[in-house]
Amino acid sequence: MRELQPASQSSLATLRRCARKYLYEYVNGFKPKTTSEAMWFGTQFHDIAAHGYRAWKAAGTKDVWLEAALTYADNLIDQAADQDDFEVIAQLGKVKEVVEYFWLQLGSKDDFDEIVSVEEPVAVDFYGYKIRGTLDVVARKGAMLIIPDHKTMESVHVGYEFFPLDFQGWLYRWHIYKTKGASAMFLHNMIRREVPPGFGSRELRIKKDGTPAKNNASTDPADYLHREKLWCSGQELRAFESELENTLRILEFRRSTGVWDRSDLKWGAQSCGTCAYRTVCKAELAGHTISDSILTSLYDRVEDPFEKKPVALKPPERNALERNAVEDI
Repeated sequence: MRELQPASQSSLATLRRCARKYLYEYVNGFKPKTTSEAMWFGTQFHDIAAHGYRAWKAAGTKDVWLEAALTYADNLIDQAADQDDFEVIAQLGKVKEVVEYFWLQLGSKDDFDEIVSVEEPVAVDFYGYKIRGTLDVVARKGAMLIIPDHKTMESVHVGYEFFPLDFQGWLYRWHIYKTKGASAMFLHNMIRREVPPGFGSRELRIKKDGTPAKNNASTDPADYLHREKLWCSGQELRAFESELENTLRILEFRRSTGVWDRSDLKWGAQSCGTCAYRTVCKAELAGHTISDSILTSLYDRVEDPFEKKPVALKPPERNALERNAVEDI
């Protein structure tokens, strides 16, 4: 019998978006030395929020969430201060304010009976693959499992009609169904990467008469936070397995033939313009040979591409490595 092949929620979602990106990241094992500012912000948010949920789980009450989360954020800021890294201090201060705003306006309204798990690794054997994933937070309200999911973004006014079609979201829910034996309600929390004027350090401009100036940005919480609820039945999740099997069949085909074609995505958060592998991809498409020195300047080669990377404290330098690589090609 063939040994189970590795796969993960994020790797299969990557395969469906762009097979070439899958090749670079999950076959060749290239991991970018830097990441986008948006991804760094979201990773820090998740890390800080996870400490809040762990405290809730340990204490059995949500009253400890905010203090635990902000204390952890302050510890990160202190680490940056010890290194005199003022950029990190400023960026983490912004993340901390967004965490606090989320909790006060939205998260604190949740009345779960308990937090079941936080950052729980899971794995399911299916169609010759061991599909790994991480359940960020699993909560329970009565007999129902609830999965709060947090996405930080530039604007919360996006096309929510996409969620019922999101393959990675389906795979996440399928993982819960297979490991917990029950369907779950998903709470998709969309969180803007800034707070409104008048909250935290963001200034609210005031006119001479004491009223807010018209040139302030919106202070409406609906412009900074949005929640979508999504639930799937066990029957729907079992039906999803045919889609998952088709995706794994495609992966088998690509592995056996070596055909890893490109998907030219023009716009959006997953477009070619935002891809960490665009420098190498462009060069290969134009017939250039990429030297090892350029590859090692842009990427680390990891032994297990499916393993979750630890949180990096330092924000990314804006495309500095890529600019150097482009000049070398």
